[in-house]
Amino acid sequence: MPSRTPPPTVRINIPTVNVSEAWAPTPLRKQRIFGTRLVRLYLPCLLILSLVTNIYYFTRPTPLALPATLSSQQSGTQMHREIADTDMRQLTDLVIVPGHGVYLGAGSPLDEANWYLQEQQRGEVGAFMAHVGKGIEMVKEHERALLVFSGSKTRLEAGAHSEAVGYWTAADRMGWLTNSV
Repeated sequence: MPSRTPPPTVRINIPTVNVSEAWAPTPLRKQRIFGTRLVRLYLPCLLILSLVTNIYYFTRPTPLALPATLSSQQSGTQMHREIADTDMRQLTDLVIVPGHGVYLGAGSPLDEANWYLQEQQRGEVGAFMAHVGKGIEMVKEHERALLVFSGSKTRLEAGAHSEAVGYWTAADRMGWLTNSV
């Protein structure tokens, strides 16, 4: 009887490595590059932006006081009557009359020739004056209301006249601006 020989065995050795000895690429270098880029590129930009903002803040022009501005534009009209004596904290309502035309300040406000108007605004002076009158009526109804005529220097041809000052002057010429307004 022949003897059987066992088949040859293959032995596989897998080396074990401690975790502390394991090699792996570290992302630290990439993080360091990003941190360096942040410090070298973005931080100076942020500092320059902050410097420009601070320079603007400390050197910006201060706005003019409203009564002085109004009185310098129309010296013949008492536009700032009692504005300095008014306690604005007591006011509860705001009435805004938006300006749409420029009253030039000479002659009757009801005469269209005394207004600077665009072609499509011809014949609208009555509506403008009705808006002014309605705003004054509303202020008289509410004793704690403030009337604001809105409108800037929108027309180059009208010169230094703004819509708001024109509305105020028109109301003053009509005698609508009394001590109760």
